[in-house]
Amino acid sequence: MGTASLHIVMTALVVIFLALPMAFRLIPKNKFYGFRARRSVGSDEEWYRSNQTAGIAMVIAGFVTILSAVLVPRFVADDRTVTVVCTGVLFLSLFIAIGYAILRQSE
Repeated sequence: MGTASLHIVMTALVVIFLALPMAFRLIPKNKFYGFRARRSVGSDEEWYRSNQTAGIAMVIAGFVTILSAVLVPRFVADDRTVTVVCTGVLFLSLFIAIGYAILRQSE
């Protein structure tokens, strides 16, 4: 595993590490940490449900990013290209995760 892939994996592990407490409903309502949207701050139950959804989606995004960091270097030799592709996968995965959490809020 090259340096670029290692950095991407470390970043994805940080995302997973930050998302797991949300997924396990361990983060009480606060001003700094968690998934805050209009409905999620309304009640404690909605806060925990929204954060659980966002946390699970972010964990999945982290694992998808790790998978890309392992697979992309098999097809691309240039570290810069690996970094760009895997960073794009990370941001796209997180964008989808947050979008999913927002859509779930409207249910």
